Amino acid sequence: RAAGLQVLATALDGELSLDDADPVLAGAVAWVFGSEAHGLSAAVSAAADRRIAIPMTGGAESLNVATAAAICLYQTARAQRQREKQAQPRA
Repeated sequence: RAAGLQVLATALDGELSLDDADPVLAGAVAWVFGSEAHGLSAAVSAAADRRIAIPMTGGAESLNVATAAAICLYQTARAQRQREKQAQPRA
């Protein structure tokens, strides 16, 4: 936070879906991920600025941490590229 980053944590019961998180992801963020088996501790989860849920359809209940991180980091990079495109002056 001292570096100007918003701390985001993955959570099954996150208040914001990753599908709707572009406005948050377009800024400077730091992600916190927990293990598939245990997730994040209650204290770490509560300390995050935002808790983000990765939407999953079908019977999946969780993702391993590498998969969750890849999805979240990809979405973050995509949102930041989109923000940069919109900020560029048009010819």
